[in-house]
Amino acid sequence: ISFCGYAILEPELFVVPDAERDERFASNPLVTGDPHVRFYAGVPLRTAEGHALGVLNVMDRVPRTLSAAQQDALKALGRQVMSLLQLRRQSFALGERERLLQAIFDSEPECVKLLSRDGTLRMMNRAGLEIIEADSFEEVGHQCIYPVVAPEHRAEFEELNKRVFRGESGRMKYRIVGLKGAVRW
Repeated sequence: ISFCGYAILEPELFVVPDAERDERFASNPLVTGDPHVRFYAGVPLRTAEGHALGVLNVMDRVPRTLSAAQQDALKALGRQVMSLLQLRRQSFALGERERLLQAIFDSEPECVKLLSRDGTLRMMNRAGLEIIEADSFEEVGHQCIYPVVAPEHRAEFEELNKRVFRGESGRMKYRIVGLKGAVRW
């Protein structure tokens, strides 16, 4: 009895101006009884690969037609719905990847950190938080990490960070002074 079953098969827009006069729907219970559908227009919601997921539709209890502008608007709304669904799918996939990368990041037994160009701590794994004696990332996140580097190594550490942002690499051994005072190499 579904109008959508017809609309989903169409390439763009399916319109039934008066369901009582359309042989496909004249005896349909949705037409002869509640909700007494007379007008129907639906646009299939298709993925970029062409898979139909559903239909965006409008119905009315009185016969009507859609102007060209209304047809264009319904098609545009259908494209917008698909864009939002695609964005939601991509967001879910990114969330899954982020959880996986976070699990890998946190499982590393050595300190791993992500710094901004100015030394601001953007991410740090559990091992790193333990080394600098932070109870949680919130305690140190989005703050400059340079103060935990021992003063005699700080300039060299800052220079290494600058080199990394120029695409270079390097190594250094340095002391840190944890938040609770412990000194470690």
